Amino acid sequence: MKEITTRKPQVVLIGNGLIRSFGDSPSSWQDLLEKLTVSKYKGKVNLNVLPNPLQIILRTAGEVNSTLTAYKDMLKGKPVTDELAERIRRIYNAHPDHILTTNYSYEIESAVLGKTILSDNKLYDLQIHTSEVSRCEGQYMLHTCINAGGIPVWHIHGEARKPKSIIIGHYWYGSLLAKYKKMMDDRKDRYKKNEAKGCYEVQSWLDAFIMGDVYVLGFGFDVSEMDLWWLLNRKQREQSNLKGKLYYYSNEDTGKFIDKEELLKVCGAEVIYCSDLNMSVPAPDEKYKVYCDAAITDICERIRKS
Repeated sequence: MKEITTRKPQVVLIGNGLIRSFGDSPSSWQDLLEKLTVSKYKGKVNLNVLPNPLQIILRTAGEVNSTLTAYKDMLKGKPVTDELAERIRRIYNAHPDHILTTNYSYEIESAVLGKTILSDNKLYDLQIHTSEVSRCEGQYMLHTCINAGGIPVWHIHGEARKPKSIIIGHYWYGSLLAKYKKMMDDRKDRYKKNEAKGCYEVQSWLDAFIMGDVYVLGFGFDVSEMDLWWLLNRKQREQSNLKGKLYYYSNEDTGKFIDKEELLKVCGAEVIYCSDLNMSVPAPDEKYKVYCDAAITDICERIRKS
């Protein structure tokens, strides 16, 4: 991984939406929460009352860490399908500089390496870290990624094989946000110095997010993702002229007022709607897949033009 470049980093943030569309019956976030729920609360927790980071504390009766460890194998995901692998390789072949994912599972790496599933040992061998730290992190993996065929894949909320790294509860989100704040405070002078040199220095995925053009696909930017909303605001406030832009691909058409997407615009993001894409008219049950394909084409074209 090149830590210093003269080109603005091109970054793709992949969420579970892409995996759900083309994978082998993967869980939705709601499905995952229900699977992690202890027996006495199964089917009883109202999804609309508590935000997700607080729900998981209730659902596990306060035993978040031990629950994640018990469900480690499930969190690794299912073998990657040919259909999903083809979409991921399309993104990869556009040669982004970084791939970020909120998923704990390893479909991206499996697809890039031509495998249906990867062992823990193989994933361990592929793990790398930036020069800012002396070794790969076991928790709060800000400098640690997986080298999948030459492109770093950053699991920004942790990896399944390392349950302690998973960011899922309110306490862990708060602790992670504190890490963001400290690192960004320390970065102020560095970004300005790099601007004077005309270079981009990426020693953490946070650097890639702030400095890079970030293309968001299959991630809904739920309002409970307080760390990423804070980071988006921090990106907007960055004083260096080298900062990039965030492009959010919406599966909606223009003309609808959607509070969250209007908030994204206020925070400096560009929202790209289905009607902005060159996509065919799909059958209702195929719309999300057609949207994903059109969005991938648009993302790849933008990366190549950069």
